[in-house]
Amino acid sequence: MLSCGGGPLTMAVLLLLSVGCASTPSSRFHAAALAADLEPLALQASGYRLQVFHNSQSAGSSLHARGALHARGALHIYFGGDGTPWIDNAFVARDPTARKPVVLRLLQMDQQPAVYLGRPCYHRIEHAEHCSSNLWTHERYSETVVASMAMATSELIAAAEAANVTLIGFSGGGVLALLVAQRLTGVTTVITLAANLDTHAWTRHHGVRPLTGSINPADISNWRADLRQVHYIGALDSTVPPESRAEFRARVPQAVFITLPDVDHNCCWHDHWQDILKRMD
Repeated sequence: MLSCGGGPLTMAVLLLLSVGCASTPSSRFHAAALAADLEPLALQASGYRLQVFHNSQSAGSSLHARGALHARGALHIYFGGDGTPWIDNAFVARDPTARKPVVLRLLQMDQQPAVYLGRPCYHRIEHAEHCSSNLWTHERYSETVVASMAMATSELIAAAEAANVTLIGFSGGGVLALLVAQRLTGVTTVITLAANLDTHAWTRHHGVRPLTGSINPADISNWRADLRQVHYIGALDSTVPPESRAEFRARVPQAVFITLPDVDHNCCWHDHWQDILKRMD
């Protein structure tokens, strides 16, 4: 977990952020990624530029020459959480990029070729003419967002020449990972952590307005039979409580659910991550 008032990712991150806490969430995320030895790239997909960071195991030449991600085997693509769409649940955030980028710490621990894929309009590299705050508030899992991320994911898979692709999504990133995986037959496995897999139940639990314009995974009945789904739940998670997934679980009997007893929404997924990675491929 990483924030100006939270726990450290690495000492290098602390050094970078010690002078950056007054900067933007995007710049702090970027600094944390660089401190974790991740290389930045950008992809164009459906009219949006999406931020990408990849580890050294996937590094090569330029992605734009379709050669940067040489996996030729397993490839892990990480989707981050919703970040901060709202300030104090009242005001739309100008920069929704995650203040606590849990997935960066997980990706840093990954010894396989691994990539972080950002969302449209996050990381402050958006094209203003296409971006609206709806894309990180009520429409955060909309067709627009899913289609853009599916296109970018497909590009990453092709560039890596990967045969065994796993999408990994934390929190709301788990929703997007699942929706993208459903569309791409090249994805073999999807792993979610603390994901709000029934958005209607999740918004009802918190007493907030439904995510109109977003796709709710619990409403989908025709899931790919060949897609391996493993969903990890934090027993102490009050942000996405275990019972909020009941409808999704009933509709997707082939999915595997694993509850970790000592984990809440943000802490402490990294304590289990090496074991999860060993079971992944």
